[in-house]
Amino acid sequence: DHSMGLCVGLGAMFVTGVCNNPFMLLSRQMGLLLKLINEDRCELINEQGHHSDRQLDVSVEKHFNLALDRLAEWREAEKEDLSLGVKMEDIHSELLEETKTPFSEEEERLLDFHYSNLEYACGDTLDKISAKHWDHNDSFPQFSGSHALIAGGFQAVLDRLAQ
Repeated sequence: DHSMGLCVGLGAMFVTGVCNNPFMLLSRQMGLLLKLINEDRCELINEQGHHSDRQLDVSVEKHFNLALDRLAEWREAEKEDLSLGVKMEDIHSELLEETKTPFSEEEERLLDFHYSNLEYACGDTLDKISAKHWDHNDSFPQFSGSHALIAGGFQAVLDRLAQ
């Protein structure tokens, strides 16, 4: 759908981690269509509705993961907390300076995807999340395994429950 001026996917819901996830059981009991996602081949789609360059995405994801590694090193040594957004931008700038390679507009958009995905996982914007404690729940059991797509989205689950 392009009605809002951007490419927006409609009608699907991701289930993060299918092992022991009650949404998977509920969806199967309701007979809803489920599709496991191949995490090695989950392509990003840009604003024009085209697949993003796979090699560029892999490169940006490595940069993002390196930034998370640097964040882990920083928080071991630092006593004062910052917002995750501020610290990730600082680390991003440091990495660009070290490599002396600026990011293109496309690379910045791909990095924004990874930031958005992190916001989704944390439940808030990066400027409102602690850089020292953003992953505090990692020590608790979480849903593991592949991710899945429920065709028809969460509305399909609600409609079936309403019946």
